[in-house]
Amino acid sequence: MKNIEVGDCSVCRVSGASNWLLLDPENLSVSVTFVIGSGCSERQYNLIDMRVGDLPADVDADSLAEWLREPEQQKQLSAIADCFVETRWTGNNHVGQWTGDAESLRDDFHWNLQDSLSGGGGGVRRCWDASEWLNGDPAATVSAALKAEDLDAAAQNEVEGALDEGVVLNSDDTRTALKAILDNAIDEWADTDQDQTRARKLGELVDREVAFR
Repeated sequence: MKNIEVGDCSVCRVSGASNWLLLDPENLSVSVTFVIGSGCSERQYNLIDMRVGDLPADVDADSLAEWLREPEQQKQLSAIADCFVETRWTGNNHVGQWTGDAESLRDDFHWNLQDSLSGGGGGVRRCWDASEWLNGDPAATVSAALKAEDLDAAAQNEVEGALDEGVVLNSDDTRTALKAILDNAIDEWADTDQDQTRARKLGELVDREVAFR
């Protein structure tokens, strides 16, 4: 089995960008490339580099790189690279020549990647906007925060909980988004006698003096 070097796995998050995972069979490497609009690289057009997967714009680069280095993915990529025969001059371009097994092996890898991206195979995580993630169930977010010792601990709990579900949240953004949700809860609870104890607890978390009406 050949060792496939894992290159840059950063995706382009610009609207309209297409992110692809490309295998370079000559240099035995795999990396992410992108195009905005239509088109592709010259090596891809000439059937030298093979597009082995499509990627959404919210992929976490570090976890993708780790996943690609795992033995199962290395085995699949090596098998695809073994199908590369040579580049042949056609009179206009050097065009890659592949054996007939390349396409089916590529499809197997592609579906393995899609399974991992959907959470079925684990490994490849997705990056979420912290505010969007926390506001998916704000009541649960507030309830969890009430059990934490301080805002930093509450935010870290959210980051770790998201990781357990295959989602990456930025720590600073999570703290900011969580504080906004807790501030809203304080404003609502300060008006209700039965919720003032919880409002006071949240006020301590966000270092805010709560004014009861």
